[in-house]
Amino acid sequence: MNKQVFSDLCDDALKNKDTYLQEARSRVTRWEYYEGSSYYHLAPYWFERNIEPKGIPTSNSDGFNYGFDCNNQLIYMKVGHWEECIERSGDRIINRTFLDGRVNSIEVIILEEGRPIEYTEFVVRNGIDLWHIWSFKEYYRYSGNQLTTIELEKYEPKNITTYSLEYKETGELKKITKLDDEEIIYLEMSVEEVTSLRSTVIEELYSECEAALQRLGKCIGESKLCFLAIWLHQETQAVVNPTFIAGMDYIREEQLANGEDLETLWYIGYHSDYDEGLENEDLIRKFSLLMNYWELHSNVSDEPTYSTLQHHNWWGEGLAIWQEVAYRLNRRKWDKVLPVTDHFVVFIDEENFDPSNDLPRYITHEQLAKLQAKELI
Repeated sequence: MNKQVFSDLCDDALKNKDTYLQEARSRVTRWEYYEGSSYYHLAPYWFERNIEPKGIPTSNSDGFNYGFDCNNQLIYMKVGHWEECIERSGDRIINRTFLDGRVNSIEVIILEEGRPIEYTEFVVRNGIDLWHIWSFKEYYRYSGNQLTTIELEKYEPKNITTYSLEYKETGELKKITKLDDEEIIYLEMSVEEVTSLRSTVIEELYSECEAALQRLGKCIGESKLCFLAIWLHQETQAVVNPTFIAGMDYIREEQLANGEDLETLWYIGYHSDYDEGLENEDLIRKFSLLMNYWELHSNVSDEPTYSTLQHHNWWGEGLAIWQEVAYRLNRRKWDKVLPVTDHFVVFIDEENFDPSNDLPRYITHEQLAKLQAKELI
């Protein structure tokens, strides 16, 4: 289908919006409700490929509402001001999505022998004209009854991403690889495999942080380090490969002399002249795989649903890893190898960082006493 065909579908959806939505609602015979995130998508393995956790079931209709017809087929979805109505006709499925009463996108699935062979999403939220639209197109390849590859075109035909899918002997999905750069997007792992990979990542992160600290030590000349900040924010890549920022003692001493508050004394923005990051690409890939697994299996509620999730979600798991690494780094006597103060610490700078409450989680009692004596916590 070309852009003009989809543009016509969008025009039709806009003109007949009320009819399509009323028809879909009238055919609903059963409802399912989910909270936190969506649960269904027309494109195969969409959640695994996009590392998106699915919503969790609820009896509350305030979140994602899915309506099914008498044949148990999904025909309607609503969340907030977003609505979708799905039409099935022969070898084609059309999903019309609306936001605040306007057409947001048109999705079309082409079927062959009952299975999807082509998916197109045509997004028009910025206007139904050929200059403001963009599209996604996917082709599905099979070996027998199993889906083996997905070719994804984004925005334009020359931008193609290809996924390879591998299965267990039971037929369950095991692995998704993005063939462009051999990145593993999804890998199903046992509890033992996750635990082993986590231990490996922690060991290698410790070594990489040691190397980063030594590189920083060579850059600062006659100055001394008063801290190393590991700057995390809530994106998986920022957890996998955060920025290491060197805290300079002469800056802190000036701040203490000026009577600055605790927030200022620990604010990394005043110490941004020297920074480092991870250089081990193999480690970054391992950590990314672990975080992708946790992100996909994250529970948006307060209780973990997977035995490999001990901290509720991917952010909690990633933060726990860095806290373990920071604690090991803080146990080392750095004054033997680097120009550091006697109250030097490694700390994790995260959103709403509170030195008095957060630092005791991963510094030693000796370091805690020195910081208290210096009135730094």
